[in-house]
Amino acid sequence: MSAEPFDEHTVTAFVADATAALSLHNAQPWTFRYFRGTGVPRLYADLERALPRTDSEKRALHPDRGTALFNLGVADAAAGPAPEARLLPDPADAEFLAEAHLHGTASADKALAPLRSTIHRRHSSRHPFHDEGIPAVVQERLYYAIPSTASRRSAPLRARRRGVVA
Repeated sequence: MSAEPFDEHTVTAFVADATAALSLHNAQPWTFRYFRGTGVPRLYADLERALPRTDSEKRALHPDRGTALFNLGVADAAAGPAPEARLLPDPADAEFLAEAHLHGTASADKALAPLRSTIHRRHSSRHPFHDEGIPAVVQERLYYAIPSTASRRSAPLRARRRGVVA
């Protein structure tokens, strides 16, 4: 049994959070479409916003869109039940990437909810990196701050993530 669907104002706020996601050169190569009849926002590719010179094979498009979908899930987790996302729901439509049933029945990952307040504080820095390493205590805190996902349960990915944090 599903919970009551969110009103349009709430869904609009969730999508605003989703579209604040980082992307290559802030291109945001996606678009959300909301259908009142279903109450389900859909994520579509926006290939006109791809960057052919920087990302000729369009590899950066996938994590960018994943980040947008993740932000949508963070916003929803802060409000209640976990969304039920369907990835690539229509094989005949390559630009239709996902739909998110925001009034899902699964329990939300409450560890995600506090991230919502940080979504609109993100920013880009054009300053060069420092030559200093990241202190071990900061690396450890970053590692444990990563949300518990399937990747956290995978030993090879845990090792890789530790390497990325370092």
